[in-house]
Amino acid sequence: MESQLFEKIPSLQIIICRPCKHAVRPADVQQHLKRQHGYNYQAASQVADMVHQWEDVQQDSQAIQIPRVLDHPLPILPCHTNGVLCQRDPTTQCQYVAASMNSMRKHWQATHQWSRQARQGRVGQREKARSEAELARSFRQVAWQQAFPSGPGSHYIHIQYPDGRQRSPPLPPPAEQAQQAVDAMVIAWERARAREAEQATIQADEAADANPWLRMTGWARYLDGVHPQDLRQLVEAPVEVEVVVEEEELVDIDPKADPTEQAVRVIWDAMDQLARRSQRTVQQCGAGIHVEAARTEAGQTPYKPLQAYMDEASIEKHMQPWQQVLAFIARTQAAQASWVRDEDGDSGDGGSGRGKWLGRLPAYGMTPRQRQKWQALWQLAMLAVERPEAEAQASGQARAQAQARPGVRVVHTFARAGQIIEDVWSASPSPGSSPTTVMEMDEETDEEIDNKDEVEAAATEVEAWQMTPVEQACLEFCIELMNQRHRTHEYESALVCAMAVQG
Repeated sequence: MESQLFEKIPSLQIIICRPCKHAVRPADVQQHLKRQHGYNYQAASQVADMVHQWEDVQQDSQAIQIPRVLDHPLPILPCHTNGVLCQRDPTTQCQYVAASMNSMRKHWQATHQWSRQARQGRVGQREKARSEAELARSFRQVAWQQAFPSGPGSHYIHIQYPDGRQRSPPLPPPAEQAQQAVDAMVIAWERARAREAEQATIQADEAADANPWLRMTGWARYLDGVHPQDLRQLVEAPVEVEVVVEEEELVDIDPKADPTEQAVRVIWDAMDQLARRSQRTVQQCGAGIHVEAARTEAGQTPYKPLQAYMDEASIEKHMQPWQQVLAFIARTQAAQASWVRDEDGDSGDGGSGRGKWLGRLPAYGMTPRQRQKWQALWQLAMLAVERPEAEAQASGQARAQAQARPGVRVVHTFARAGQIIEDVWSASPSPGSSPTTVMEMDEETDEEIDNKDEVEAAATEVEAWQMTPVEQACLEFCIELMNQRHRTHEYESALVCAMAVQG
C-alpha cells in the first residue's frame, strides 16, 4: 500500500508522494496522509511505520541534502522550462534559480547589490542599450524542479538535461564580442540621430511650447527654419589665432585663419577689456556717479548706488552675454555681405558663405544710427586684423596727445571708419615741473630724473584708464542697441533678436 502512495529516490534518499508530486519527509508522512489524503489515524500510522522501515531513505529530516544542480530530472516531479539561472558572479558560480524575473531581480539586489536601473528618471539610448546588454549577460533560461514545497530543501533544482539527453549547448559569445556588438549598435543609432538632426530645423508650434513664458517670448516663431547648430555657431566664442612674436614685431599670422573670425575675436576681446575698464572706473568714482550709474529712469533717483563689487568670475559671467550679442551680429552681417558678393559674381573667400550654414539665418534690422556705429566698429576690427601695426600706432598717438594735453578730447581718424572722439584724462604734472628733454644720463640732475619718472608714471596711469578706439566704438554701438524704441513689436530690436538666439 505504501508503495502505491510513495516512491523513493535512492540517490537523494528521499520519498515522493505520487498523487501530490512532491517530496515528503519521513517524519511528516503520518500528518501528510491525514491532511492531504483523508487517512484516519490508524491507517496513517500503519503506512508511516512501513515507510520508516525502507532502506536508502534518510529518516532524519535535518540530514536530507537537496542539490542545486542535477543532470537529469527526478521521476514523478514536474519539470518546468521557464526557470532563470543567475549569472551575475561567474567566479563563485552562483546557482540560484528563480521561476520569474521579479524573483531574480530581488536576488540580484539582495545578494549581488546590483540593479538594472541604477538611477531614476529618463535614461539615454546609449545607457539603455548598455543596460540591456548587461541584463542579457546576467541570466539564462534553464529547466528546474522542486523537491519539497516548503522548508529546508525547497529551493529550485537546475536540471541541465530535461529531456534526458546530453546536448552541447552553443557557446556564449565572449564578453569582448558582446560589448563590441553593443557599441556598434549604439554608434549606428547615434549616427542615425546625427543625420536626422542635421536635416532638422526649429519649427514654430505654440501648442508644443513648454510654458507660457516661451509662448510670450515667441522664440520658436522668430527662429522658425533656423538650424540649432547654426545658433550655436553664431554665439560661440571665436578661436584665438596663434601669432608668432619676435623682437616685439608681429612676423607671422596663420594665413588660413578666417578674417571674419579674427575680427570677431577683436570685438570679443574689446568687450572683455571694456567691461573690466568699466568696473575699474566705477570703483574709483564718487557716490554721485554711482547713483547716476544705477539710474534706470530719468525722473526717478535710485535708492541704492551702483556697487562695483563683482569678482573675476562675476565679471566674466555678466560680460559673456554682451560678447555673444556682438558675435551674433558680426557673423550674420558678414554672412549677409558674403551672400551679396556671391550674387554679384564675386566669390571672395570671406569664410561666411552659404555653405557654412545648414539653414537660414535669423533676420533682424538696424536703425540708421545703429548701422553707422556698427560700420565704425567693424571697420576698426578689420583694420586691427589687416593692419595691426596701424591700429597700435593710432592708439599710441592718442595716448601721446592725452599725455601732452590732459583732459582734452582726442580724435582718432581711420580709413573707412570715419572719426571716433574719445575723452581722455591724465594726471597733471606737479606744480613747478616742466617737461624734460632727452639728454645724456651723466648730464641729468636729480630733479630732472624725478620729473621724468613722474611723467612716465602719469603715462602708465593714462594707458591703464584710456579706452582704445575699438573699445570706444564697441561702447557706442552697445548704447545704440539699448536706446532703440519698440514701436510695433519687440523683434524690431536687433538686441531682442540676439537675445532670442541666446535663449
